[in-house]
Amino acid sequence: MSKQTIDTSLVREKILAFYEDIKALSTLMPDEATSKVFSNLCHFVQTTNYSWSLPDQESHYIREAAAQAETFMEVETTEKILIAKDKRKQLESFIYYQNYSDLTEMEYATIQLLQKDSKKILFIGWWPLPLTAIILAKSYGCHVTVIDRDEIAVRLSQKLVQSLWLEDLITIVQQDVMDFTSDASFDCTVVASLLFGNGQENDILSQIKTIPSSCYLLRSADWLKRLLYAGISETMLSDHFSLKYVIHPHNHIINSLVLATWL
Repeated sequence: MSKQTIDTSLVREKILAFYEDIKALSTLMPDEATSKVFSNLCHFVQTTNYSWSLPDQESHYIREAAAQAETFMEVETTEKILIAKDKRKQLESFIYYQNYSDLTEMEYATIQLLQKDSKKILFIGWWPLPLTAIILAKSYGCHVTVIDRDEIAVRLSQKLVQSLWLEDLITIVQQDVMDFTSDASFDCTVVASLLFGNGQENDILSQIKTIPSSCYLLRSADWLKRLLYAGISETMLSDHFSLKYVIHPHNHIINSLVLATWL
């Protein structure tokens, strides 16, 4: 996907325009207007070079709205899969399925650089459609434990995993990461970017590194992509982990990744 470099003032004008467009939406539930705004936003962050700071208030609002809209979309998608005759076809028709598949392929290949034949994965934080866990199980034969504190996300995910006959490979657990403990160890712990951006990053990272794991993969975002996902400072990560690989994709993949081990 080719990128364009545009003037800083034009980028800021565009961000403010997205801010006003989102504020004007009558709902963040999936409909034609909502889908158009967020599809345009995704295209903008994927195709525009910009390496300056973002306007804080508007960026935070856009990111929070995008997260809410994606949650609603994933709830609707999961419910459609549950009633579909061809569940696999319905799953793979999800608008961002290929993006998640490519992201997961990149992440798993990076994990292999440190931890060969990683099969036991802990995934922390997700929305109602646990696509990463599904792809890791189906494509790479991984055993994935997924934890999240949201009751609706857990309930829908459990139903979806059962309907796809993946309950032997995927375990869904309702629990806050701050309360999570495990006697078992993992080949890798993957942390969703939605855990960051709330001012509690240091506490969360301190808790995560108590989880017995050979390595830790933390999702982040850089520059304009932080309009969609909160990034996390590599300096802050370095206070908790030994950073081994930091990857900022320059294509359609939105999330950056940091692969780390204990200090």
